[in-house]
Amino acid sequence: EDELEDYWEENQRLGPFQRWMSAITEVALPKTADSLVVFVDEIDAVRSLPFSTDEFFAGIRACYNARTEQSELERLTFCLLGTATPADLIADTRMSPFNIGRRVELADFTEGEAAPLATGLGESEAEGQRLLQRVLHWTNGHPYLTQRLCRTIADAGGSTSRKRVD
Repeated sequence: EDELEDYWEENQRLGPFQRWMSAITEVALPKTADSLVVFVDEIDAVRSLPFSTDEFFAGIRACYNARTEQSELERLTFCLLGTATPADLIADTRMSPFNIGRRVELADFTEGEAAPLATGLGESEAEGQRLLQRVLHWTNGHPYLTQRLCRTIADAGGSTSRKRVD
């Protein structure tokens, strides 16, 4: 972290995106032989910033394309989280489209997928299953809500009734 901050301060002559990418490739990547994943959450919020984000997404695309010449970039992955289509990411039609991603659709938990969560809910397996059924009644299997409600029940400890879940 200190090295990244030092790099950032020492390279103020570079534009923000160029400085950020250089910090990743010159400081962060050389620090590990493993893969480096950069997570950008709430991508839909990034798209609504009051300035053009085309350079940011075009830069990610350029990184991807540069893998053929710079093998160390094979270890760099960007994970964009949120709701957006590739066409939403680069607004300027004169730029290359953002067509390098892979869409991952998340579906709600099925009863079977949520079943392992029941083990932490009740004192008995039957009680855990009963509580999980009530959780799923309220969350319809939404992954975040289901896990969050199960965590709240588990943290409460002791016996939790259906009425308490409600």
